[in-house]
Amino acid sequence: DVVQAGEVIVCEGSTDVIGFFLAGLPRAVAGWGTALTEDQVRTLKNFARRLVLAYDADAAGQAAAERLYEWEKRYEVDIAVADLPPGSDPADLARSEPERLRAAVEQARPFLAFRIDRVLSGASLTTPEGRARAAEAALAMIREHPDEFVRDQYVMEVSTRTRIEADRLREALKKGRLTSAPERQSTPTRASRVVLSRSAEEEALLLAVHDREAMEARLHEVLFADELTAAAYRALMSTDSLHDALDVADPAAADLLQRLAVEEPNQDVDNVVGRLAREAGIRALRELEVAARDADDPAAFAPAMGWLKLTVEELRDPSSTVDASDRLVRWLVDRLEVEA
Repeated sequence: DVVQAGEVIVCEGSTDVIGFFLAGLPRAVAGWGTALTEDQVRTLKNFARRLVLAYDADAAGQAAAERLYEWEKRYEVDIAVADLPPGSDPADLARSEPERLRAAVEQARPFLAFRIDRVLSGASLTTPEGRARAAEAALAMIREHPDEFVRDQYVMEVSTRTRIEADRLREALKKGRLTSAPERQSTPTRASRVVLSRSAEEEALLLAVHDREAMEARLHEVLFADELTAAAYRALMSTDSLHDALDVADPAAADLLQRLAVEEPNQDVDNVVGRLAREAGIRALRELEVAARDADDPAAFAPAMGWLKLTVEELRDPSSTVDASDRLVRWLVDRLEVEA
């Protein structure tokens, strides 16, 4: 069906592949993670020219834009994003709303279009200030695209939706900003703001900033792969207050903590920790796969890889997320201590 349709759907895990099959879309493959890799693109382009990313919407929006645009040109493929409902995954949607899942794939949009629509749809476009902030956020995304004509098409779309003249947006695209940058505040204050999609690590850090006591027992440094969020987490957990954390953190980590301090968390704790643990488990699985390929006895890695795959699947089930994330954290900590 992949070759016949000229399209392949890239999803996170095996349960998603089964969900697509049951929904009448037997052309899905599991990428075992929410980040498309160049090896996957290189392989899949031999079977289809259109790649549809069917990840959780927040995760899809976090993909590295520059790499995707480069791969589209190098391998002559089109990369689109299925607009899944926030917080849902294909396996769940296949059971509850298979028609919605099919529509998300059929109406999948180019990666840049998906990102811009997410920003503009989540922004307050009823005030001049809100439209200006939304336009700046959209321009930052447009600026990453290497094709001048593509950039200009999206500039005109942003112009229509924000009611800002296209020529002003084109000038801002060249200069880097539509308005002057505000001075950094010395202490966090709550304000109305446009919040872009956050990564699982940022969501977890946001929850820790606002309710450290509740999150301290659920999180561990091994779950953070990004050095910036890891540094911010270390500063927060090594001090008694956010104020103290801002004092000891390096400038970039302090900026991140300060930004999160004025944003309101709106995600369920178990969902965020489960997503964070799932990403950590997938990273560990990929590391083991690489080690197994280079090992004299690849079979020795099979038990750990099998356990990780099972745990990652358990992290997708709300009824087992808490226990599975706790087990994974213990395993990751033990593994780190053994390697040390």
